[in-house]
Amino acid sequence: MCKEYVEDLAKIPLNTLKDKNVKLVVIGCAPWKFIKHFKQETGYQYDMYCDPDRNIYKCLKCKCEANHTRKVVNKHIKSNALSGILKSTWRAMQFPNEWQGDPSQMGATFILGPGSTVHFSHLDGNSADQVAINDLLIEAGCDTVDFEKDQRVLHV
Repeated sequence: MCKEYVEDLAKIPLNTLKDKNVKLVVIGCAPWKFIKHFKQETGYQYDMYCDPDRNIYKCLKCKCEANHTRKVVNKHIKSNALSGILKSTWRAMQFPNEWQGDPSQMGATFILGPGSTVHFSHLDGNSADQVAINDLLIEAGCDTVDFEKDQRVLHV
């Protein structure tokens, strides 16, 4: 499910963030050697770092549990829980004998800075509980993006 969210993050035009001096960073829990392939697969062009020991996740108190319930509708998740698990399993089979991060690790979203100011924070409650990307862009003072599944965007 994380991959589908990152695919939508990749749709944010560079100038949308650059014009507002906003930097987008994704921190994953897989080893660094998977970054290049993951960025190619998702089209993600911004900064990406790895925390395979999940020290940042633990420090931020992010959940780590197999909770794939869909209590929330997420516009950035295109597959259901079963097909999401199957897709993740298929990707894992492309790199046999290597783990690409803990699938039960929940993420978080923050808007930080300048300095130590926290403008927004959200800890994911389940695998589909990511914040809508346009809501984050609005919080950061950026223009929104036309996502295919975003109900707030009117097509006339």
